[in-house]
Amino acid sequence: FPVNSLEALHQIGEAGFLNGLIPHLKVPIILLWGKEDSMFPHQVASHIHAQNPHTQLVMLDKIGHVPQLENPKRFTTALKEGLAKV
Repeated sequence: FPVNSLEALHQIGEAGFLNGLIPHLKVPIILLWGKEDSMFPHQVASHIHAQNPHTQLVMLDKIGHVPQLENPKRFTTALKEGLAKV
């Protein structure tokens, strides 16, 4: 991970959002992640995905940090496909 992403992930964890939570969630989790996300690169998504067997990871090519705004149609399609698997 780039340093800024690790620092950001650590700060979120310190706030209690990710700190030990993700591995214990027993509900389906769909991670729709822009592969070009410069704030939280795809390695962060892969790290989260590896922590919990209940996650689906969908990497969206040529999309950045806000996939629902950058390509709403593609985001919605991916979300519907993910929900169909739940």
